[in-house]
Amino acid sequence: MEIKKTSCRVLVIDDKAVLKIVEEVLTNLKHNVTVCSSPKAGQSRFRKENFDMVITNLNMPEMSG
Repeated sequence: MEIKKTSCRVLVIDDKAVLKIVEEVLTNLKHNVTVCSSPKAGQSRFRKENFDMVITNLNMPEMSG
């Protein structure tokens, strides 16, 4: 069985320290990554753009994931 790799548009919403690591890993896997360190900024991007996947921290200031 052949597994096909596809590139995804990924929105990552998390603390700045985590964002850099996750962005690097996903970018190395050839995904198109958008990062936001603010939940409100992430929510705004999510509403305006199309993403295949969202990765978020469940416990952030301003709102929960």
